[in-house]
Amino acid sequence: MAVRLTIRDRDGLPVTTSRKSWQHMLFGHPEMASLECVIVRTVKDPDVVVRSPQRARHPDGERRVACRFEPSLRPSRPYVYVPIEHSPAGNWIPSA
Repeated sequence: MAVRLTIRDRDGLPVTTSRKSWQHMLFGHPEMASLECVIVRTVKDPDVVVRSPQRARHPDGERRVACRFEPSLRPSRPYVYVPIEHSPAGNWIPSA
């Protein structure tokens, strides 16, 4: 897996995203293309982290969503949501 980005979350755990996941995210969410720094801030210093109702991809893991208010974004969508898969195999961002 070619790593695109590695960030330490608010608990100090490394969170990665692969080049493939990054491209998938931009395909589904082209508005995020210029917001890499906002994604990094959301993972590092979220306003809140919640457990996702979606099942984690790893049987022993869990999916959490980091959320952050970003006033610099469009007034109609000022929040950033970044799902993070946490598992014994590693922690990664599947999308944003």
